[in-house]
Amino acid sequence: MQTTSFTVSFLFLFLVVTSCVPEDDINQTQIPEDDINQTQIPEDSEAAPSEKGTKSVPDTASDVNEGMKEDSSENEGNDVEICLQEDQCFNTFPVQIVDSTIDGRNLWDSYGCEYQTNESGPERLYKIVLKEPGFLAAEITEEGVDVDVDVHLLHENNNQKCIDRGHYAAGGYLEPGTYWIAVDTWTDENGMGYAGDFELSIHLNRPADFVKFGMKADLADDAMLAFRRAWERGDTKRLEYSVIDFSLHSSVKRQWTIHLSTAELLYSLHVAHGRASIKGEDLGYSTLFSNIPESHQSSLGMIKTAEAYTGDYGYSMRLDGLEVGFNDKVRARDIVVHPWNGSAQSVVEKEGWVVPTWGCAALDPDITSEVVDRLSGGSLMFFWSTEGDWRSQSTYLSLP
Repeated sequence: MQTTSFTVSFLFLFLVVTSCVPEDDINQTQIPEDDINQTQIPEDSEAAPSEKGTKSVPDTASDVNEGMKEDSSENEGNDVEICLQEDQCFNTFPVQIVDSTIDGRNLWDSYGCEYQTNESGPERLYKIVLKEPGFLAAEITEEGVDVDVDVHLLHENNNQKCIDRGHYAAGGYLEPGTYWIAVDTWTDENGMGYAGDFELSIHLNRPADFVKFGMKADLADDAMLAFRRAWERGDTKRLEYSVIDFSLHSSVKRQWTIHLSTAELLYSLHVAHGRASIKGEDLGYSTLFSNIPESHQSSLGMIKTAEAYTGDYGYSMRLDGLEVGFNDKVRARDIVVHPWNGSAQSVVEKEGWVVPTWGCAALDPDITSEVVDRLSGGSLMFFWSTEGDWRSQSTYLSLP
């Protein structure tokens, strides 16, 4: 997807456990990759193994268009617009804005979303015109030294008409219409404002974007709705989102991790399911899911990443389930993300599937540490399947 990057030089930019089983029962070093057998699963092991912004509006689009990269053919048909002027529009998301609050306007000291936070430093304001609905994600992806700016999503050009705000990220599911983003300078208790340079990434996320990464249409619809509901509930302020399709065979890379403000596909991964989630002889298919301790089955639904730790398998990440009755016992069950030889590409190619675990969403050891560092501490993971009754009962898949 084409990313448009430009320097803003005007006030208004028009944008149409330690393991899945008891520690003394399993040691991954006992499972060499060449010993993994697709038909033998020992009961005692998991494997059975800037320019600075100014207050002036340019006279012509050419004054601000330098440095803008645009491939209109790639983005033809997008029903959104990014307009520098009424007669000079582009139709591409995501957008990256390089700007500064220094020399910005200084009209608003607080916002309706969080009026007690002192935002009395100068701000930058951007107008957004959307022609189709979606989840708009805006994030400060970089700040200068000693800079502290916050991002706010507004219904109108009015600081009290606040939809969402955050120290780094703001977002919300928006219908077609006109909205505003304010990047404002935080001021400390001594009256010191921390204005300066920043980079702001903005993307309108729609199910069709997820389909482009390889998700099935029904999964893309569910994943988008589930993230929307989670954001509205305050489950996360992170815009990295992992989606796992347990309806797919494990020989397929069925975990996607997407950055919602930049539209980047961060990871496409093989991921393990629980040994007792298998019904039949093909170990690559999972059809049985539960929230029951010692079931050795995977759980479905929305899960939040927790702390990183080092356990029997190495550098790993704990999880907290957010859906009562479906996955809220994953921490007590020691269902975690950990490195797993059975998820390595070479093993998948040899065996024809990922070697099952006792329920953990285990990953290739070559990538796990990077994934844990990137995703631990509060990002969302959405585990999906068409099997069972979870889909019809999940509160994340229903609107108020």
